[in-house]
Amino acid sequence: MNVYEALQRLRLDGHGAVIEPGWEKSLRRRPSGTPEWLESRALQQACDYCRMPPEAAREVQRAGRRAAQDEALGALLWHAHCKFSGSTGGPGLSQWPALDAALGQEAGLFYVLVVLSECRRASEFHRARAIPEDVRSDTMSDVVVHMERYRRHTGAYGLPALTAGGWFTNHFRGRLYRLGRLQFMHRTFAPQLTAFRRGDGCVRALAAAGTLFRRDGQRNGAAGITETEGTWTSTFEVDPACVRGHRIDPVRARAERDTIPLNRAEWRPALCGGDPVLDIHIPAIGPMTPEACEESAARAVEFFPRHFPDCAPARALVCNTWMLDPQLTAWLPESSNIAQFQRRFYLHPVETDAWAALRFVFELDVPYGSTKAPDTDGLPRKTSLERALLDHAAGGGRFYKAGGFILTEDLPWGRSLYGQGG
Repeated sequence: MNVYEALQRLRLDGHGAVIEPGWEKSLRRRPSGTPEWLESRALQQACDYCRMPPEAAREVQRAGRRAAQDEALGALLWHAHCKFSGSTGGPGLSQWPALDAALGQEAGLFYVLVVLSECRRASEFHRARAIPEDVRSDTMSDVVVHMERYRRHTGAYGLPALTAGGWFTNHFRGRLYRLGRLQFMHRTFAPQLTAFRRGDGCVRALAAAGTLFRRDGQRNGAAGITETEGTWTSTFEVDPACVRGHRIDPVRARAERDTIPLNRAEWRPALCGGDPVLDIHIPAIGPMTPEACEESAARAVEFFPRHFPDCAPARALVCNTWMLDPQLTAWLPESSNIAQFQRRFYLHPVETDAWAALRFVFELDVPYGSTKAPDTDGLPRKTSLERALLDHAAGGGRFYKAGGFILTEDLPWGRSLYGQGG
């Protein structure tokens, strides 16, 4: 079937630029009958693999039958499967449109079918790596977490294309694992700073060269604020005796304009760009107590060497989230889970838009990079966090993400408080 004929039947005219690339290649590989992963038994196995509740599984089965019986929809689903599996090039699935016009309330189930199409391959990967059953089950249940979020917004189960084609590639290709309260991915650290440790345990991080900062020490453009005056570009210089650069304040997550020297005889590199790290992600599954986070971190540093011995041991745990926004500690009690989580990290500035906290706490559909304040009328003010965020937004304030790291040599969780003596 011609791609534009399929798009016309599905009322997706105007989206050919993102859907058409690779169409012919995908359809040459399409089986003559129903793909195995779309058959009822395979779909149920995939739903069970993701710990999907019966009600949601029934909706998925109904969407699968519809796709198997509709030629245009089936062709598009096969092409989407090829995109998700990485076997077809061109723009990624995350750029695809919603199928509301064609599928109505079942639109989001199209992208659920897409991610479930790779469940068998994920299962084979997990078996090959001897991933424990509880880890596999907890990890893949994230599909249901996001389906429930979609239902809260639309009234029906589903996934948006951005989540399916972006976030869930990590789960279905065996990169991400939930270990207790937190999720982790093994990756290399971006060249944004170098951290040094002195013999007495003190840690200092210096910004990488070439980053444009505002006068306040945030990256220019962070939170949608771009300045043309007073900005400065970081430098990082190394000679036989010392390293000189811009210290990053570990509590305020801001770079300092004046450079400082570090004697190389006293300070050793502890974390550099390109080093292996464990990247922390925080699923929306309830409270994250310090004890639960500590247990997750301990499991992570043991899990990856055991199941991925081909990966170098991590030098640090890292995180990039709105929960590390230093403003939060001024609004929340010291005993709050978020404040305690934040204090474990050496914070540093990162690129961020202005509304990350509102987007995640209130599940607002705010476009990334938007500089326009979202409408917050009617949002709940039940918790201290909700009230603090809404009061800050009402006063014209913006929000930041921050990055943070915990050196693995400083585990167990929270043994080193980098704000003291950094």
